[in-house]
Amino acid sequence: MDPAALADLTSRLRAGARAGAGAAPGARATRRAAGRYFTPAPLAEHVCREVLAPLLAAARWQAGVPALRVLDPAAGDGAFLAAALEVIAGAAAARGARVDAAWRRRCAARCLVGVERDAETAAAARA
Repeated sequence: MDPAALADLTSRLRAGARAGAGAAPGARATRRAAGRYFTPAPLAEHVCREVLAPLLAAARWQAGVPALRVLDPAAGDGAFLAAALEVIAGAAAARGARVDAAWRRRCAARCLVGVERDAETAAAARA
């Protein structure tokens, strides 16, 4: 990984950790006790860019959407799936696709699969 990109990612992760410092007392312990761990958005975005770039370059595309599935078996709040959609949208736009709300719905239905055991968290991720 490029050292400058790593420094930027580290900086964004630290900034996010400081921003979350004002969370309700015990909230972190409660989440951990329930087995709920949430990935910071900058980390989800970075992982999705790194993993999906070569897959999107090699994918077959149908009507502006890649023939590709992204599975998050512990989707939580949907951070990885939202980041994946943004990476796919960027690749589609670069190929000349019109990336609008209808395209996003179609792409999410065809490409993104999330599994979450907590019904409340799953509902929030779908929103």
